[in-house]
Parts: sequence; structure tokens; C-alpha cells
Amino acid sequence: MKETLSPTVRLVAVAAATGLLCGGLVGALWPAVPGTILSGGERVLATVILGLGCGGVGLVLGLASFLRQPEPPPMQARWAAALSCGLVGPVALGVLGALSPEGEAGVGAGAVIAVIVGLAALVPLLRSRFAAGALLLLVGAALVFLEGSAEAAPPVEAEGPEVWVLSLDTVRADHLDFSGLPGDKAHTPHLSALAAEALVFTQAFSTSALTGPAHASLWSGQGPEEHGVLVNGQHVGAEVPWLPELLSEAGWRTQALVSAAVLDRELGFARGFHDFDSTFQDRLQRGHPALGFLAHEARAGTAHARAGTETVALVGDLPGSGPRLVWVHLYDAHWPYAPSPEAAARLGLDDASPMDDAVLRRRPDPVARELDPELVARGKLLYRAGLEDLDARVGEVLAQVPEDAVLVVVGDHGESLDERDYHFSHGRLPHAADTQVPLLLRIPGVAPGRVHTPASVADLAPTVLRALGLDIPAAMSGVPLQELPADHRVRTVTPVALPGLLATRAGDGPGKVAGVAVREVGHTWLWTRFEGHQAFHREADPGELQPLEGDLAEAVRDELDALVARAGGGREVVVEAEAVEALRALGYLEDTPESGPRASIRPAAP
Repeated sequence: MKETLSPTVRLVAVAAATGLLCGGLVGALWPAVPGTILSGGERVLATVILGLGCGGVGLVLGLASFLRQPEPPPMQARWAAALSCGLVGPVALGVLGALSPEGEAGVGAGAVIAVIVGLAALVPLLRSRFAAGALLLLVGAALVFLEGSAEAAPPVEAEGPEVWVLSLDTVRADHLDFSGLPGDKAHTPHLSALAAEALVFTQAFSTSALTGPAHASLWSGQGPEEHGVLVNGQHVGAEVPWLPELLSEAGWRTQALVSAAVLDRELGFARGFHDFDSTFQDRLQRGHPALGFLAHEARAGTAHARAGTETVALVGDLPGSGPRLVWVHLYDAHWPYAPSPEAAARLGLDDASPMDDAVLRRRPDPVARELDPELVARGKLLYRAGLEDLDARVGEVLAQVPEDAVLVVVGDHGESLDERDYHFSHGRLPHAADTQVPLLLRIPGVAPGRVHTPASVADLAPTVLRALGLDIPAAMSGVPLQELPADHRVRTVTPVALPGLLATRAGDGPGKVAGVAVREVGHTWLWTRFEGHQAFHREADPGELQPLEGDLAEAVRDELDALVARAGGGREVVVEAEAVEALRALGYLEDTPESGPRASIRPAAP
């Protein structure tokens, strides 16, 4: 390749291209902390800092080279200024790409573009045609990576209805006015209206009392003892069958809006989704590492959770062409119970401020603690008010669901309010308060009604596949609810979440099971680490508060013991390093001087 530029211009051009490459790489490899989003002003400031810093490499080196020449030609000066100062724009593009929500999952698209432009800028400066060709191959490979990393919709080839899944965090079934179960009721008109035209499973139970494991069951059709996710923060393995992936391969566009970081893409929940939003833009907690010298004040909420109003507002922005799966996860009922003033006032509460987390950390044992009765009563009212707010959000989503869609509305787990002196928490007990959930199913052509046979959240994936006429993988142990056998039995596994029993430092911790339950029509058998084997007659005691006298049959004891062994016997619980900060912010972890982060004494993970 013929040399067309003077050595000085060549030096400046190489320095400029190097600055561009550095800018793109810095933007790609130095993203914002997962789960945190910058405000507009902070985004611009971070861009200016990194853009000027990396782009300035070319400018400084270029000026230094010219200072060594007594009379630099004017044309060369123009070349230097154009190449050096022109870096700021492309580098800003790279940094902005890395700071975008997509950049949280890996290399930002803008950063890849910056790297590609920087590589291309070097091509005419190389003397060797072979080197230029090799560099162009690298550019091509980067373009392939960019194409492969983009979330693109599948070709619309499938024929079938839309599928909508609304998962309601921390909602116990007996507090909804359509449930038919005894207990204090929230006024939930939108859910009640849906119940009148859907199948209502009055005996639906979660596979876990934690959000991560329960949703892993929802999408995999497996229990925690099968998919291996026992606690929040664990990664869902790629070998686990996954409904969104199956529907994507079948031609459905798959979309998700989640409202808590324990369902983040980094933990594997985005597998199979073309559009997955877990960024929580309006929930700033801290800024980009480049802005560490600035003081940041936490705004309302955290960077790890999103109010239902914000999540629902994004539903209408989802691309809507062709058959699609839409998952909307709502978090409004979760601790610390922060209902709207209007909902609180309807229940006679003048003060709608959320519960104080310190209340639940006064004693080392979250069970059998004594709380002020007035405090307990207020907490219950706040929880019910939150359910009424949640119902309003559900109504807003249902208004956007086509009438011919397959619709699932399900709770992921319940919430102990005062049962067994276990206040305002969930996570480790397999009893009804923590695990009995609402489950409503509307399938075109299926008559509404009430089903009293026990059902599990693990039955939902095969149910959707059957409704769409798709094959059900043999690895899914759940059964289609359209074919629910009368003798169906459902299982629940809950983990220990106490200091000293479950370490949650990244990559550390033995698998420990706190309780398991097996349920069939009218009966519950369970084992807990705290009370051993117990049996309950659910028709006479739907809250599973009064254990029956006498020993369990040997076969039942063996089944419970086998479930404990399968779920936690020797299995290591590995909590993802990226999840530890989110778990702490959501109230799952607390730091102790002796051991660093450990499971909170309030094990109420979402």
C-alpha cells in the first residue's frame, strides 16, 4: 500500500484511532452497576468525562508531535485537529451505548460501534495489504458479534393466540375477595371480574416461598428439587427446560417486564426473551463508577425494584406484532408495604408510611418473636391496602390483553402476617400462609369454573404448551391443568434463611432445606427443620395451623424425607456475585462483623 500521509499525520492518526479504541473498550468493559440507571444529567456528565478522557489521548499526542516541529504545515494541522477533536463524538456514542440498559448485560452496541470505527480508521494507515485485510476481517467479526448480541424479533411464522402471564409477588390467596377462603379480604374488583370468566384454582400452591425459585418453576415446569434454584440470587441453569425459549423457537415473540432484581437477566431469567426489561430506570441508587467523586442520594425506592405504576406504563410500549408471550411481574404487595394514601385511607389508616424494617430485626429468631399488637394490626392493614393497589395495576394490564389470548394470573408465594408468630415475612416455611397463591387461567374455548384439586405453579408451563398445541418436554414434571388428575399431588421446598445456616456470600454456602410439603385433596403432609413431621386436614384447617395428632404413615414420612434429600442433600447453593448487592438492598441480606454478608434474620426475599 502506497504511503500517502506524512509521518507526522500518520502519528496523529494512529494516536487518534487508539484513543477511539480505548473509548469504546472503556465504555464496553466499564458499565454501570447492574440494576442502576443514571439520570439524564449524570449520563451526560459520565459521557463527557470518559469521552474527553479517551478522545483526548489523540489530541494530546498530536499536539505534542507538532510542538517538536518548528513550522508544521497548515494542512497537517487541520488533519490533526479533525482526527483528534473528532474523537469526542464517536467515543460519546460508545460510552452512551455502554451506559444504556442493553449495556448492563454485556458490551453496549454503541461501544462496539466505536471499536469498529476505531479499527476501520487504522486500515488506510497500514502499509501492508495483508495487515489491512486481517483488520477488516476483525471488523467483520465485530459486526457479526453486534448482530448476534442484538435482541431481534423472530420471524412471525407461528399461528396461535397471544400468551399473557401476570405474576403477582407476595400475594396470599386467602386475602383476595374471590378466593372463597376464610381470612381478611382486600377489595379486588378487577381480579374478581376475571375470576368470573376464568378457571379459578382454589387450592393452588407455589413450589417455594421465594420469588426466584418460584418463577424458575413457573417457566421450567419443574420443582426446586429439579431445577436446582433454592434461593434468590441463584442462576437458572441453561439445561433447565424454559417455556419462553420454547415459544421463541416456535415463532412467538417473547417479552418481559419484571419489577425486582431477583428476576434479573443476569440470573438467567431473560433466556428465550427477545425483549426483557429489568432496568428500573426511575429507581436511582448510585451512578456510574466514573462519577464516584460525586455524592449520590438515594431516591424513592431503590435501584433494585420498580413500582407497579412504572412497570404497567411500559406495557403499551412493547412491540405488538404477531403472536407473542408477555410476562408482567408486579411487586406492589411486597414488604415494606407502601400502599397509596388513598388505599390506606379506605382501610382507616391515616398514616400510609411503610413498615420500619428495623422492627423485624430486634430478635435473632424471626419465628416466635413478640411484636406490639397495634403494630401487627397496622401491618396487616398496610398489606391489604397494597393488595388493593395491586388490583388496580392488574386492571390496567388486563385492559390491554386481547380477549382471545391465553391468560395466566398467578401469585409467586404468600406472606406470613402473624401465623406461628412469624410476622410480615416469607421464605422458609412451607405452610399455606407462605405458599398458597391465587391462580386464574383463561383459555379460549375453556369454560370458566372453580377447580378444587391442588395445583402447582410448576403446572403452568405444560399448561401453556398444551393450550398452544406444542409438545411438552419430558423434563417437565408439571402436568397441564386442562388434564389435572383428581389425585394430583403438589410439592413445596423452602430453604433455610438464618445466619449460620445458609451463607450467601458469592460462590459459598451449603444447600440447606428448612421445610417441604406434599399436598393432595384435603390433606397436607410437611416436614420442617423446626417442628419435624406434621399432618393437616385442610378442609377443617385451611390455614394449616393445627397439626393432627399421631404419627405420619411410614410411606408419607419416606416421601418427605426423600424430597428433603433430593432438594438439599449435599447440594451447594451458589449465589451470583452480582445478586448479593440487590439482595441486601431488598432486605434479604445483612452484614455481620464476624462473617460479612449473610442471610437476613428476616428471610423475606421477594
